[in-house]
Amino acid sequence: MKRIKRKIASLLTGTMIVTQLATLPAWAATTTHIKFNFTDLNPSIKNIVSNVDITGGASNTLIDDGSGNFHGMVVDTSNHFVYLPFVNPVTGNPNGGTFDNTKTLDGKTWDVMWLDGYVINSWSSAKENGFDLWRMDSVNFPQTERTYYAKLGADPAKTYDLKVEYKSATGVYVPGIPADTTTSQHVLDSIPQSPIIPEGFKITNTNVDDTVKFFDHGTTTAFTGFNASTAGFSMDSSFNVSGTMVNKDTNITFNYDVNRDVKKTLQVVDEIYQDNALTTLSKRMNRAGGTYTEYALFDVETKNINPNQNLLDTSSGAARYILKEVKINYIDSERNIAAGNAAANDTLLTNGITTAAGTYTRINANPVNAATDPGKIKGNMPNQDVKITYKYYINPTFETTLRVKYVDDRGNDITDKIVSGLENGTAYPTSSTGLNNGDIYKEVDGAGKAIYLDIKAGYNAGQYDIHIPVPEVPNYRYGASDHPKAQLNGGTSTWGSSYQTAIASIDSSWTSANPFFDLTTVATGPIESKEIVVTYSVDPTAVVQLIPINGAGGSIRVANNPSAATYDVNTDTAINLSRINTVGSSTYDVNINPSDMIYYPVPNAGYKFDHWETGADLGTQRVNLNIGTTQTLTGIPNSKNSITLKAVFEKEPNKFNHYHFNIGSHISPLPLGQDAEIANVDASGNPVALTFGSLSAYTAVTPDAGYTIQWYDGTFNPIDATTPINSLNGQTFTAFAQPVSALAANTPVSSGQLNPGNATPSIQIDPSTIDTRLRYVVVDPATGNVVCETNGANLVSTGGEITDPALTPGQNYQVYTALPTAVISVGNLIPGTDVSAPASATIPTTVNPLVEADTNNRGKAKITIAPLSVNTDYALIGPNGVVYPFTTPTGSSLVFDNLDPDVNFQIVARPTGTSTDPLTRQADTVPTVVSTANLAIRSSNNDITLISDATPQYSFLRFNGNNVTGANPLQGVAEGTHVEIKAAPLDNNSNIFQAWNVVRGIKNYTIIGDRISFNMPNVPVTIQSVFASPTGNTWAKDYVDNLNSNQDVGVVYPMVNDSGEFRIQIIKSSMPTA
Repeated sequence: MKRIKRKIASLLTGTMIVTQLATLPAWAATTTHIKFNFTDLNPSIKNIVSNVDITGGASNTLIDDGSGNFHGMVVDTSNHFVYLPFVNPVTGNPNGGTFDNTKTLDGKTWDVMWLDGYVINSWSSAKENGFDLWRMDSVNFPQTERTYYAKLGADPAKTYDLKVEYKSATGVYVPGIPADTTTSQHVLDSIPQSPIIPEGFKITNTNVDDTVKFFDHGTTTAFTGFNASTAGFSMDSSFNVSGTMVNKDTNITFNYDVNRDVKKTLQVVDEIYQDNALTTLSKRMNRAGGTYTEYALFDVETKNINPNQNLLDTSSGAARYILKEVKINYIDSERNIAAGNAAANDTLLTNGITTAAGTYTRINANPVNAATDPGKIKGNMPNQDVKITYKYYINPTFETTLRVKYVDDRGNDITDKIVSGLENGTAYPTSSTGLNNGDIYKEVDGAGKAIYLDIKAGYNAGQYDIHIPVPEVPNYRYGASDHPKAQLNGGTSTWGSSYQTAIASIDSSWTSANPFFDLTTVATGPIESKEIVVTYSVDPTAVVQLIPINGAGGSIRVANNPSAATYDVNTDTAINLSRINTVGSSTYDVNINPSDMIYYPVPNAGYKFDHWETGADLGTQRVNLNIGTTQTLTGIPNSKNSITLKAVFEKEPNKFNHYHFNIGSHISPLPLGQDAEIANVDASGNPVALTFGSLSAYTAVTPDAGYTIQWYDGTFNPIDATTPINSLNGQTFTAFAQPVSALAANTPVSSGQLNPGNATPSIQIDPSTIDTRLRYVVVDPATGNVVCETNGANLVSTGGEITDPALTPGQNYQVYTALPTAVISVGNLIPGTDVSAPASATIPTTVNPLVEADTNNRGKAKITIAPLSVNTDYALIGPNGVVYPFTTPTGSSLVFDNLDPDVNFQIVARPTGTSTDPLTRQADTVPTVVSTANLAIRSSNNDITLISDATPQYSFLRFNGNNVTGANPLQGVAEGTHVEIKAAPLDNNSNIFQAWNVVRGIKNYTIIGDRISFNMPNVPVTIQSVFASPTGNTWAKDYVDNLNSNQDVGVVYPMVNDSGEFRIQIIKSSMPTA
């Protein structure tokens, strides 16, 4: 049934083609195409295999050309059947066929078409819903085009290698990744791959093309004809690869490395046990600062994890605790094992391992009895959480110390003072060696000064009493409520483990007769050292506190060094001095010894210390402690418990540099203003190598988005933080915001100009277009040579104005921008690269020369040039040539006089000292055109211009009542002459005289009929005799003076050979501004 339908369709198609050809124009019978599509039904080779397009013959003609071969396809000439590509006919079944890869298509073999490994299962008549066929479904060429679609399958006799590899970065061991595999695959086999990614590691592949590679079958030769994405492979964000096997050996490689963004926790815990067997836990503590988060394989040894040295402190003898063991727990692994899921540990790092890829060293601890670094943690961080537990037990031979510090209620440390009094010439020992429990020794600093009074308090010695000495010393109070008090410094929660006496009762035993704080230990003696602070109350009526303060330019420090800590009146030791001469007076005195001033006036850089002085309340007394003798302050009110001494510093001006700052647009404001003062020496007075970075506090500005900042020195050289600035003292630094976009040399917006005040020639660049990154270059277009150049930063400072002695008035120039890489040299040709297209800029020859009547020459004009450009000669050229040759001005202006009115003159210029003639400069430059028209120049003789189409122009002419004859009588008419003119009755076209029209020159005149009369003024006169056509017309002038100038405008009426009323409208208004 299908075969019958196909034949009917073929017949119908052929009939339709013949019918249509009869009606189509001749040009419609063009060649057609037959297409063989291998890709649309086989998307995995879409970007690999090329479809074949064969140009056919004329439509509705036989495909069979009689050769038995059509582009490699078999042709049955008996019935004109054409079998599709790579098809052998089946004997006895003309519609059947079999695949044959030995054939060719359009000269290409099956392998050349990159189809090795594939077979054709059948051909289809359409991409969708087509029917299978082995030969073309028409014996004739199609009318337009015809496409056949190949249905491909895998060649069962051919397979290709699929290799999957798992590679680690150099030196990296990755747990749990599979071994490499190689399998045989047919084309079109689906090959999905989903790699394992262990916790803490990552796959570093970037795309499918660096993951999937192809090789010629059976070789190690990389195939580069197409890549993985071209072959239809894809890889998602989880690195799952999917695709279809092609006819190449295929390698899929997953590359692994440590993921440093994934970190695990290592926690350090200290446990204290009461016994060596670690059976009774006394305390468990999470180590302060002992929690670390690191990525897998991190070298844990660099963290220096060791036993808790606070617990193993041996500074007072034997250590309080002894380290017994170190326990390491792998949290995730142990949890999996406990849950019976040991397989989950395959991707976790636990046990150490060494492979060709890399090594993992399990975390371990040095033996607790090791000679070096006992208990130190080593190894690599696993990809799971770890807990390290240090286990200690109490040392039965431990010795504790009761440490005592003496202070006053003003915060002063008086330990040395109290201990010295207690020693009374017999010094205490400085260690507990050989002492019994309760014996006293002291701790001293490097200078031998006592900083603590210590009392030995041994452990495991039974209960006993300890007596803390608290003697009475002058200048303090010892009443029932204000005698010395005791305070425990830290460790209050464990006090009861060492002493039976309550903290609040420590000082209750003190009396003048028993100047001690008495304590009783626990039954086994103290188990830890404690510190008691004894505080004495100052008697304010007996002492005065001396407080040093600093003036401008320095500071008060605890040592004579600029890097020493700054004195803090609230925390540092107070200077208490005894009052003297207090009996029977409302004031007292005080002696200040140089040794009393235990703090130091340290000048800032650029300053020096001068002297101490009291406050204004004590009369600003100068105190010269630097002379080495005692200084006495007198007249201090008894109510005053403290006095201040101010350190006065003197500024040294020559040790400071000064700078000024300017910023351009798109930059945030300067944080500290526009001026900076910075010392050029350090605090010790040594010279400092200043750089621009030394001013960072002043120059901390930010640009708008899309810009970056470049700073320039006073001569607009670019600078950065490393630029030395010692020699730039007094300069102005300027910041410009420069676009971060790619730099391009753009044609500048430029114009020539003369300074209106001094006529200096310059070229103006539009300031809004200046790019500070570019250079701006002026070129003589006649020679192509560079005249001058400047950088964009410098140009901003001048408002875009380029001035240079080489610029000449009247000259035309070309202006370029150039990249920093352009090689620019004044006097040489502009380079052909790294520069923009040029802009033209012409400098005027003069600044608005003044044109006025020449009072010294009646009827003449004069031109004044002022201001004058320096080193410039000027010449004047008229219609008939040079009027004035080049002249070098000697004053502030130059005058060209005795000039004819109503003439356009040209002013030219040349550099002084050159010899170019005026006419050459006229041709080579742009002269200034100056007109002497429209001037009220008095002249004894002026012309009358009569506009008339009649011949002769008038019937008669009379001067002062007398007829005038002769040639050109209207020229050179004397001022005051009474003129009378009678118009011609008809013009040359027989139009009739209508009226007189005054164009210019006269305001007072008389018109009677066809006659006009007036007195000749001292300026030229223009009048018109107006004629009308025989049909009749009239003229009128509609004059609108929006400026209220009260000045009429003359017009000349045209001749119109038509009847009607005509009007000329004149509107006088100001010009609109741009």
